[in-house]
Parts: sequence; structure tokens; C-alpha cells
Amino acid sequence: MQQRAYTREEHFHAVERMTLKELPETPYLMKRYADVTVQQNGHVYLSCDKHYYSVPYTLIGCTAKIIFTATLVKVFVKGNQVAVHKRVRGYGYTSLDEHLASNTLAFTKRSANYYIDRAKSVSEALCALIEGMFASSRANCPPEYYYKTCDMMLRLQRDYNPSYFDRACEICLENSLFTGKKLENVTKTLMQATPEDNWLTAPDPTDHINMRGSLFFQ
Repeated sequence: MQQRAYTREEHFHAVERMTLKELPETPYLMKRYADVTVQQNGHVYLSCDKHYYSVPYTLIGCTAKIIFTATLVKVFVKGNQVAVHKRVRGYGYTSLDEHLASNTLAFTKRSANYYIDRAKSVSEALCALIEGMFASSRANCPPEYYYKTCDMMLRLQRDYNPSYFDRACEICLENSLFTGKKLENVTKTLMQATPEDNWLTAPDPTDHINMRGSLFFQ
């Protein structure tokens, strides 16, 4: 511009200013893309958010493309838009009932309270065990992780003698044994034990010359 008789500002006002258009009312949203496969539970997984979004269950196994912005998640299969969801960051499921098959819908409607209420209706000891199991869950171990375990525990309650099963629940809770297999093993051990075993009762303290006692450690 040094060889011209006008400045950049003068050129702007004389030529460019009248061609400007109004700014859009909403800011432009950047779009990002992800190629995924519809999983057996009728959802697609957006790995950057660690979140699942539902699509029609008839599309299970299909290749899908996710186009997402800061606020919306759109799912396309064979170029057709099949689902739109509000974007959610963090582990979990966003599902629409009309997308899900009946068996998948039944699963997604479950919760920790659902299993606690079911357990309470059949066994107070089992209810306490399941409550303790969910209470011990860490941030990287969501409630859904325990659903199959709860199903197994409820099945065991129907298969074993209530008195042995309830005592097994108490033992598992006391020792933080929160798996269906361990609960089953404890129940079987109790049923196989003879009265002479008496292994559930703590032995009396032994008075022995080699026992130093608490005074030794003061």
C-alpha cells in the first residue's frame, strides 16, 4: 500500500464496507466426526466422551457415522440420519425408548435402587449385601457393572436354603466379597460343614507362655 495514494482504512470504507453482511445470530459450531459400529445393546459409543447413544435396534451391527458438535450428537447410517441426541460428557447412556428392543429396554430401566428393592423383598441379608456392594463402587466402576452380579445373587437366593444363604450374605458383607461366585462358594461351604467344624465361631484367646501381650508393645 506504500505506492498508493490511499490507506487501507480508506480503501475499506470506499470499497469493502458496503459488501459486509450481518453476523449470524448464533456462533458457528465446529463439527467433528467418528466412524463406529452399532453395538449389540443398540447404542453407538462416542469414545472422546465415554458415552453411549441409542439408535434404532434394527441397525445393530451396522457401520455408522457420528457427527457431533459442542451440543448435539447426530448419527447417520448409509447417509440417512437415524438419531439425534443432546451431547453428554461422561460415562453413561442416553437412550430413547422407541430405539430399544424390549430386552434392551428392560436392562436400561434398571438401577441400583431397582436391585436393592428386589433383594429387600426376598432377603434382608441379601439387601444389605447388595447395598454394600453398590456403596463400595468406585468412580471407574459404574452401577451397571454390578447388574449381572445382582441377577446372579437373586438367582442363588432362590436355589439355596434361606438360613444358609442369609448367613453367607452376612459373611460376604463382612469380608467385602462382592461377587456372585464367592457368595455361592460360601453358601456351599456352610451347607457342607458339620456341627463339629464350628468354623464360623472365633476361637477363644489362647494363654501361652510365648504370647507377650499388649503391655510388651507400650
